[in-house]
Amino acid sequence: MKKKRLLICGILIIAALIGTIYLIKSDTFNRKSNYLKFDEDGILLIYKQSPAGETNIYESYVTTIILYNDGKVELIGTFTNGHQIMEEFNISEIHVKSLQNTIARVNFMELEEDVSTDSSDGSYYYITVNTKTKTHKSGGLNPDNNRYLELKKNIEDVIPTQVNNEFNKKINTYINCTREDTSGTSWEGNKI
Repeated sequence: MKKKRLLICGILIIAALIGTIYLIKSDTFNRKSNYLKFDEDGILLIYKQSPAGETNIYESYVTTIILYNDGKVELIGTFTNGHQIMEEFNISEIHVKSLQNTIARVNFMELEEDVSTDSSDGSYYYITVNTKTKTHKSGGLNPDNNRYLELKKNIEDVIPTQVNNEFNKKINTYINCTREDTSGTSWEGNKI
């Protein structure tokens, strides 16, 4: 009889501890979720990548990904002469929620603005996240912050391979046409 009581008390204590831990974790998540309220149809984030170091001006372009909370995505390549190449597509609500959860999990809104490494070439990467109450931008030259890199990878992963391939094909076609331009307007040999 005593063993039964001890077993029941032990089970109740374990259940109470598990319940308490669950409530603490749940409350922490709820506070983060309440802090990060996203507009249903506004811009969730803007991701930009641009080259650093010496490059031919006709090959220099900025890649921008604009991701909306409703799942719309714009993939844009903007050349230094203003020419743009754009692909538009949609991602599922599950992908949008996954990105929102990553933003909360890595605590992106509290990340330093400059997460650059000490280097002189490579690429600049910037991510700007919008919530209902706050906009935060972080990035720099070849960032190596793990929290930043996790969100960066998740953003890049939402672009379907077929869309990415078509975008890169258009970029390369434009670069090759500009390089071969014989009308006297070629940027061949110019460095930025």
